[in-house]
Amino acid sequence: MLPETKWLTLVDPVTLRVKQRVHLPAQADSGSFAAPQLAGASNVLWLGYGHSLYRLDPTTGRILLTESLPGTATSISIDPSGHRLYVGVEVMPSQNSQDLVIEWDALTGSRLASAPTGGLGLAGPQVAAAADGVWISYATGMLGAVEHRSATGLAELVAPQHQHTNGIHVFVFGGTLWLVDGMAQQVACGDPLTGVITASSQETSPEAIVADANGSYLGGFDGIGFLQPDPSCPH
Repeated sequence: MLPETKWLTLVDPVTLRVKQRVHLPAQADSGSFAAPQLAGASNVLWLGYGHSLYRLDPTTGRILLTESLPGTATSISIDPSGHRLYVGVEVMPSQNSQDLVIEWDALTGSRLASAPTGGLGLAGPQVAAAADGVWISYATGMLGAVEHRSATGLAELVAPQHQHTNGIHVFVFGGTLWLVDGMAQQVACGDPLTGVITASSQETSPEAIVADANGSYLGGFDGIGFLQPDPSCPH
């Protein structure tokens, strides 16, 4: 997506040739820029953009369904089965407000559950769907925090407590939980069911990880590189 043109672009996964471009929907809260958040599975594609959640046709980008959000979408993620969609939402700061994580049926768009979480006024919560629920990371202003919540009602699950900075982000790919802490310059892998960390390494300004059956890739301020996971990382 190019900020100046606000297009959503479909590219060939091998050649990166542009196959389709569609204009992003207009935002009701157009006075402030909100980055689009995308999540997809084999047969579904969802877009969180501003205060709205859209189901799109994966082939054409046509809007199939629109849902309103109680704030700005800061991240979205679909579980490995393709059935559950999680959305991190930053609400308007007020005396008693809290940011939210909301669970939806990824196939029908039905809202299933919501729960308060952290990140208010600090870029909101980041979500990473797993087989049993969702991992959530956020800044608190002093340190960062990570939560693990169940797919059943978003009840908070017990997880190991580790110290993180405000730069913590969580990702789940395949059978691996990744914790990427840009401020601590650390990347750790662990069990997505328990949160137990099995290996970690120091990396230069890491920001995000993308992984599939062909490999793992680490993005940072200085570019993108191939990441060789430690053999003890779950997979």
